[in-house]
Amino acid sequence: MTQNGNPEKSTTNASEFTVEELIEKTKSLLRYLKKHRIHTLIFGIIFSGLGLGIALLKKPQYTAHMTFAVHDESGSKSLGGLASQLGLGGGGGGREIWSGFNIGPFLTSRLMIQKTLFTTAQFDDGPDLLLNRYIKSNGYDKGWKKDKKLKNIKFTSEENLTRAQDSILGIFYHNISDKNLTIERYDKKSTIVLLEYISKDELFTKNFVEALVNNAMNYYVEVKTKKAALGVVNLQKQVDSIKRKLDNAMSSVAYSTDATPNPNPMKQYLKVSSQRRMVDVELYSRALVEISKSLEMAKASLIQDTPLIDFLDKPILPLPIEHLNKIKGIIIGGILAGIISIILLLFKQVIKIYTE
Repeated sequence: MTQNGNPEKSTTNASEFTVEELIEKTKSLLRYLKKHRIHTLIFGIIFSGLGLGIALLKKPQYTAHMTFAVHDESGSKSLGGLASQLGLGGGGGGREIWSGFNIGPFLTSRLMIQKTLFTTAQFDDGPDLLLNRYIKSNGYDKGWKKDKKLKNIKFTSEENLTRAQDSILGIFYHNISDKNLTIERYDKKSTIVLLEYISKDELFTKNFVEALVNNAMNYYVEVKTKKAALGVVNLQKQVDSIKRKLDNAMSSVAYSTDATPNPNPMKQYLKVSSQRRMVDVELYSRALVEISKSLEMAKASLIQDTPLIDFLDKPILPLPIEHLNKIKGIIIGGILAGIISIILLLFKQVIKIYTE
């Protein structure tokens, strides 16, 4: 009994000793921190000063928002009734890969961003390419003056770009698409798109957002309606061609009639030319009616396929500004310094205690 009890008592004493030792070491650490509170305070003052300096030196950020809705409905159903009225089949086309849901990736594509950078906008010192304004506002031009390979680079047109210019534009594209530009939708089924751009240049921010959306929407509508527009043009050419042929045929009928106003009934060959022209008139008239129906159908299809863009919100000067407040900078710097200082002191003391 005695032998069985001794180990339990020994284990209990060891546990109690360990807890007491832990409490003592904790008190020792607290005393150590209290002893070095002046160092922590000095550290905090230094970091508070750094926070104030950052708040003073950091340029404000301007944010431009634009919200728009893309109404892009398929015309196959609504055109079916019209086709029936015109006496045509209701042949609807296949599903388009271009839809309002693809606008987000399209806006952030290099094609659209680069096209927008080469768009001319109005600034306080006159009109200029958005690209040149972007270079100046980010200080790239100052750094390029010190580089022999870059100091003579100038951007005037999107045509005939050099390898170096393409490389620079690639860097700008990734900076804009990854750091400055944000595209969102309200939800997966919504066609309402929210675009946000943040930069240090207020006028560039506003002009870039407006130019990007305008360029993208114009290109989108052009591509979306390209096939239907070509169909209308081709059908219109056919209508004009048949009209000319019909006019010529009718003129020929009149000429033939005038040539033989009182034909001899015994000479039927005199009527052949006039009758032949009448057949041409009838054929061209029927063809004109059918192609005119097709033309009206194509025009209706073009109107139906043209997306409708509704702008719900546009950037208005002055833009919302975000900057680091001086007091906030001091507080953040002080808190950060205190946390870092305490961690370093504790780490140093813990190592000292456990190595003794």
